Amino acid sequence: MHQISLIPHRSLFELSKKHGPLMLLQLSSILTLVVSSPSTAREIMRTHDLIFASRPSLKAARILLYNNNDMAFAPYGEYWRQTRKICVTNLLSLKMIQSFSLVRMEEVSLMIKRIARMDSANNGVVCVSEILNTLTCDVLCKSILGDMIVAGTDTSLALLDWCMVELIRNPTVMEKVQSEVRGIAYGEEKVREEYLGKLSYMKAVIKEVLRLHPPVPLILPRESLQDCQIQEYNIPKKTRVLINAWAIGRDGHDFHYIPFGAGRRICPGIQFAIAIVELALANLVYRFNWKLPSGISSDGMDMEDSARITTPRKEKLYLVPLAI
Repeated sequence: MHQISLIPHRSLFELSKKHGPLMLLQLSSILTLVVSSPSTAREIMRTHDLIFASRPSLKAARILLYNNNDMAFAPYGEYWRQTRKICVTNLLSLKMIQSFSLVRMEEVSLMIKRIARMDSANNGVVCVSEILNTLTCDVLCKSILGDMIVAGTDTSLALLDWCMVELIRNPTVMEKVQSEVRGIAYGEEKVREEYLGKLSYMKAVIKEVLRLHPPVPLILPRESLQDCQIQEYNIPKKTRVLINAWAIGRDGHDFHYIPFGAGRRICPGIQFAIAIVELALANLVYRFNWKLPSGISSDGMDMEDSARITTPRKEKLYLVPLAI
């Protein structure tokens, strides 16, 4: 335990480099399997998905989520299956996501106007992190209800924030994204959702940011329902499993795109979150050029994660927008 810091995905990554990508640890009284390689993650989430489809009973979830009566933390069983079915069918279906298109467009338009107003104050410096937080909260609150609001807000905010951080640190990539977006939406006041399917380079950039900065670096823990064998190791029933998506994204040989999990426990809100991120990012780079405030260089930016379940950058992002 003493080797695990407040940023556990980084500590576990360092341990995996010494002890291997599959570690069975005794964390206090809990037997925990830590997975840090794509091949092992595939075994857990695909090959043996049913065995590892449950969640451990966590004290915080019991207290805050009505004794684990929440889709994300509920144990595998009939209650979870019915809850997920209702959620996917009634809240997060493709048809439902498309029905919220006007909400997303209205909130993104308000975001652009807000940035334009703030541009005239504080020497033109705006807190991009706070602006993105307002956007994601407003979109989600007007679209869906319940516990998914917190999870959806945090993950969308973290991804958008890291996208802007990486773009400002990589000006050549920023220019390519802006060139693509401005070419597709040329002459329009804003980038509409029907243009997003044509923005292949921007989509690739978002995927790369997800690889480097998964919003939930340690995918929500699973628990084995029965004894199992993983890569010739015997894994007992009720073993807790932590999949280190942050470490897997840094695997130099075989990267698999799993920031939202996979199998039965894959996050059902993937398309909802990506729709917000793509529309917001496209309009941010379409309507403005961006630079760092005076006296700050990209090399001096703090790239530390927050010590939270979802991990936006530790420091808020301040930039200067230049309207075009």
